[in-house]
Amino acid sequence: MTYEGDYKLGHREGVGQLEYIDRGVYRGWFKKNKKDGKGQELHSNGDFYDGEYKSGKRHGIGQLKCKNGFSYKGEFFEGYRHGRGVAKYQEEGASYEGQFC
Repeated sequence: MTYEGDYKLGHREGVGQLEYIDRGVYRGWFKKNKKDGKGQELHSNGDFYDGEYKSGKRHGIGQLKCKNGFSYKGEFFEGYRHGRGVAKYQEEGASYEGQFC
């Protein structure tokens, strides 16, 4: 794993880019070494997330686009789709808009 960006007292703090061993990349805000604030993450499998993080987890408003055609736009809570959102399944042509938990 490699990191390029701001540090404070020996921790990733502020804006930076983290490249994972599997070639995934996160670009965005950090707080005490964890993803925290607005960021974008491209996973090695092609999945992409653009949104908010808190304490290293997807938390707040975000958009997830998966290589398999699934997409979700809405609220996240502690890493999970939770709250109001829209999910679309391209292969089936189906979608759901409402509450997730």
